[in-house]
Amino acid sequence: MRDGPGARWELLAILAVATALRLPGCFQALWLDEVWTLLEVERMGSALEILTGLHDSNNHHLNTAIFYLVGSQEHWSLYRLHSLVAGVATVALAWAIARPAGRLEARLAAALTTLSYPLIHFSSEARGYALALLFAFASFLALRSFLETRRWLAALAFGIAILLGFASHLAMLYVLLASAVWLGVELWRCDPRPAAVATGLARCFALPALLLLPFYIVAIAPMKIGQAPLRDLGEVLLSTASQSAGGPADGVLVAPVALLMASLTLGAIVFLQRARRAEWLFYLIVIGLAPALLLAALRPDYLALRYYLIPIGFALVALAAPLAEGWRRRGGARLGVGLLLLLFCIGNAQSVAKLYAHGRGGYLEALRFITESTPGGHVTIASDHDFRNHLLVHYYQRFLPPGENLTYLKQHRLPPEGSDWMIAHRLGERAELPAKFRDPRGNRYVLEKRYPYAGLSGMHWYLYRRTATGAAVPGAPEPGERGAASRSLAP
Repeated sequence: MRDGPGARWELLAILAVATALRLPGCFQALWLDEVWTLLEVERMGSALEILTGLHDSNNHHLNTAIFYLVGSQEHWSLYRLHSLVAGVATVALAWAIARPAGRLEARLAAALTTLSYPLIHFSSEARGYALALLFAFASFLALRSFLETRRWLAALAFGIAILLGFASHLAMLYVLLASAVWLGVELWRCDPRPAAVATGLARCFALPALLLLPFYIVAIAPMKIGQAPLRDLGEVLLSTASQSAGGPADGVLVAPVALLMASLTLGAIVFLQRARRAEWLFYLIVIGLAPALLLAALRPDYLALRYYLIPIGFALVALAAPLAEGWRRRGGARLGVGLLLLLFCIGNAQSVAKLYAHGRGGYLEALRFITESTPGGHVTIASDHDFRNHLLVHYYQRFLPPGENLTYLKQHRLPPEGSDWMIAHRLGERAELPAKFRDPRGNRYVLEKRYPYAGLSGMHWYLYRRTATGAAVPGAPEPGERGAASRSLAP
């Protein structure tokens, strides 16, 4: 189906909006995982170490390779350029996926992916999630083309997209499982002979099978999962479903919005099935069954919304078809669709505004505040988590004015007088920390300033300044602080 000039101009306008929404987030400070990748790349001796030397879950291989090619840069936005391009291209592919059903469906799919806060967030972050979603959409289009034409070129494009998706993030496994089942069922419907089905599967999966096995042995099998705060499984899933619909990350509205999103997504899959759209099976697996199966099989210790960005993207595209049908019916159906779209826009706009305001944390601003507020030219800093906070302090020190002498003191090397400043951090919603505390050696600290972040990626920083040194009983709280001792700062 060919689009005329009007449709192409519509798509270009949507892509311009998608770019404008994602661009501001690209200029904000790098957060922990991005800094971690950058510092690892700076220590690498060769690009081969991306596969053979970096065996931690923070290594999104294609993203790390791009860091290596970009090299050391002062402008943070350059490290996020590939995610920005991937995010905008994903919107174009959403249009292409929905276009065979109609021009309205294409508009809605592109609009939903343009305005989605999770997609905006990860399209302005130097990680592998935006790349993975791009290649997930590309593999879907290639597989659909193969089913329609049986051409080798489509099969090759599918295999390449799958490989690039796995190089971006292992969540591509959802797409691999959904594609294998969908392709197998469609091949069987056309020709139920086992040899014919096997031949079709081999044409599409030969290349991924050939290269994914050595990739797994060399790069994935030795991988160690980074530590992160444990969260309740139900809480993560509800929050993910809520935010995918433009809802809040926590609070009383999370469950109702999550239930609404789950119901609408399931309804969209049923709608596609009743309309005899073959891809309904793919959507069912990639959005629901594959994540549930892997969750049950792997039982991961840590979950986060970013691991479900691919299901979120496909859910938004799937919703375009029933929303378009409801809009065409006019009357109450059109009013309902309009209301849902309005709420989607408002909810995501609030989250995007929060991203613009706070970014992924104010780490450089915090260090500048510390150095400007501490006379004498030498500042010592300690924190409640040496790995996370020291990594950020170490990186952002290079952006302080010349002559600023800042030393990070690890917890096991703190002198009796403590440090000039203490950083407490929190992941997730901002917590209420004590205004004052006294460490085990009697050093007193007062909360000076907070630096929040928008959510999804980043950390809150709380800056405490030492005010006095004493010989109090170790762990004793400040008078009147109701037990607000140093141990209360532990994350």
